[in-house]
Amino acid sequence: MLLCKGAYAGREHDSPCLLGSGIRQQLQQAAQRSGRSWAVFGDSAFGLDRHVHRMLRGAAKHTVAGRRYNRYMSKARVAVENAFAELLNRWGFVGHKRLNKLGSMPVAKHVKVAVMLHNCEAICYGNQATAMFGDHLREKLTIGSYLARAFA
Repeated sequence: MLLCKGAYAGREHDSPCLLGSGIRQQLQQAAQRSGRSWAVFGDSAFGLDRHVHRMLRGAAKHTVAGRRYNRYMSKARVAVENAFAELLNRWGFVGHKRLNKLGSMPVAKHVKVAVMLHNCEAICYGNQATAMFGDHLREKLTIGSYLARAFA
């Protein structure tokens, strides 16, 4: 998990959260710096653009390339959802809805700390998401460099 923005009320639709996060601009800047395309994967509620992808629908999903894309993205989505499940299982305090009320608790700070600890564990030991998206990223990243950026 690279970007952790919030807090947003649970009733908030995902689209305003995405807009408010600034992630599209960060993906665009990353693409300019690296010369590679960067995107997030969302569900059907999100509009498609260069930086937001979703499962293909309609005629596109019936092509060989479309089926291959949907199959890969389905596996990627499972890996990401499992990473969130790992986060909640390991750092359970972020999942207690009754305890985490906006305004009465520093919910965003609690989640950011849990994400930071989760990422440190993934850097050291790997997980399904690092295996899916390339352990080479984990090998290049050290705890020191991650924490330096996390606290920058």
